[in-house]
Amino acid sequence: MKLRPRIRPLALGLALALTVGGLAVAPVTVVGASAASNAANASSVLDKLNAYRTAAGIPGFKRSSNLQANAQDIAAYYAAHNGFDGFNPNDMSTPPPAADTQSFPYRIAGSGAKAVAAVAAKHRKFSADTNSTAFLFDKTLNYAGAGFVTKGNYTYVLIVQTRYTAPPQVTVVPKIAGTRAVGQKVTATFAGWTPKPADPKFQWYADYVAISGAKSSSLSITTALLGKRLSVKVAAAASGYLSGGRESAATAAVVRGTIAAKQPVVAGKRVVGSTLTVTAGNWGSGVTYSYQWLRNGVLIKGETRATHKLVAADAGKRIDARVIGMRTGYNTARLTTSTAAKTFAAFATVKPVISGSAKTVGNRLTVKPGAWTPRPTSIAYSWKRDGKTIAKATGTVYAVTKADVGHKITVTVTGARSGYRTVTLTSAAASAK
Repeated sequence: MKLRPRIRPLALGLALALTVGGLAVAPVTVVGASAASNAANASSVLDKLNAYRTAAGIPGFKRSSNLQANAQDIAAYYAAHNGFDGFNPNDMSTPPPAADTQSFPYRIAGSGAKAVAAVAAKHRKFSADTNSTAFLFDKTLNYAGAGFVTKGNYTYVLIVQTRYTAPPQVTVVPKIAGTRAVGQKVTATFAGWTPKPADPKFQWYADYVAISGAKSSSLSITTALLGKRLSVKVAAAASGYLSGGRESAATAAVVRGTIAAKQPVVAGKRVVGSTLTVTAGNWGSGVTYSYQWLRNGVLIKGETRATHKLVAADAGKRIDARVIGMRTGYNTARLTTSTAAKTFAAFATVKPVISGSAKTVGNRLTVKPGAWTPRPTSIAYSWKRDGKTIAKATGTVYAVTKADVGHKITVTVTGARSGYRTVTLTSAAASAK
């Protein structure tokens, strides 16, 4: 049976006699309201509830600041709603009452308005842990709570009793594990529920608004959640128990994700006139790329494509590429190659030419290295028979031997100069006439 709450003004020092779950609770003596008596009044109420637990054969709850503060939340609700009119236990209980509920409110003259602000800050923050709240259970499934608060010129003490059809679950506020960044995944953890949920239900929230379809134990953070605070509600029903549900605290705001950037690679010959190409690799879906080229670490103006043709100004310099990756909801990523190789200038060359006949033993073959611009500081020669090096044949003149007759005789010329790429050129075969 559900009873309408009553307001009973009491004189200082009046004793409150309560009956909870069919057992008499010893009277609670309420003294005048003041900073000192406020704590005394609340402690007196909690002491009597503990005495009830002992009488019912239930271990007493642990005394703590949380116990007293959570008990006061009940009375804070009444004080914040113009006295105790219109009490709805469904607004204040976790889980909601399943059967009879009645409350016993008392109003005592006195001051203590400052206590209201502190209690209001805790409004509706309950725990079903019987060791940290002023709730108790007996063998007949009675549930009781005590509250104490001051408002204006009055002090309020409240006892609430509810008979349940089944025992509530012991629940624990869920927590959120994981990195709160776009592209990451967070998971709800809720160890400590009694009995352990066999089929828990989940609902994720962004800034306290339900996320459509987010009903699993984990949540993949999308771009739409950037800047929003995440929370999760866990609900479960165990056989023989009332359903339980708890919501986690909200996380800090979701931050931008991190692009999985890979070190870019530059391919191509580092010689003036050649073209270098940078490859970024796969930095993930939705990433767009831009490019910059650097000469000895300094940006080259206007070079913003994936390719760079080496010019005279690049000779002797280190040429690197920088890849910039951008994706909505993610921090911009930048990676730059780091090469120690310098760019070489290129010779302007003409193939060497052999004069003389290779048909007769003893004939002398002479090579002209061709025109090189600029002139190499060193030139080396190597004569070959059918592409194989002839031992000790390293001059500009070569005498045909018996072994050469009927074979192709060529010569390679290698030119080198500081700052230029070394070049090796091979002549056409000597005349067989």
